[in-house]
Amino acid sequence: MSPEAYLNSFGSTTVRNYKIANFLVNSSVFGDKVFIVGDSPTIYALSRRLPPGKYVAGYHINDFSSMEAEVQTLIKKPPVFIIILPEKTNLAPIIPLVRQNYLLVSEIENSEIWKLKKLP
Repeated sequence: MSPEAYLNSFGSTTVRNYKIANFLVNSSVFGDKVFIVGDSPTIYALSRRLPPGKYVAGYHINDFSSMEAEVQTLIKKPPVFIIILPEKTNLAPIIPLVRQNYLLVSEIENSEIWKLKKLP
């Protein structure tokens, strides 16, 4: 069994999550914050990067907060990267922030990786 087939045996998004985490490890430094729009909090653990707020999954935001509230957190503490996963939901509040302050730098398996234009 190939390494990719082995990882895929854990779920269809596992290989993608490892690829995104590897990108983050190679493109940021320890302590940089990232924000993942979607439900793959394992990327935080795999990349050893944390979000700027306390929620690590889209379902946490939906259950305990709102995307509008998270956008306010992103404005106050902008992460170096925002990753938009293909299974995202409720993107409307975050799109203006991303388009104004971030550049699309990579796409991995239909996931968009946006990098902050400049640090505040």
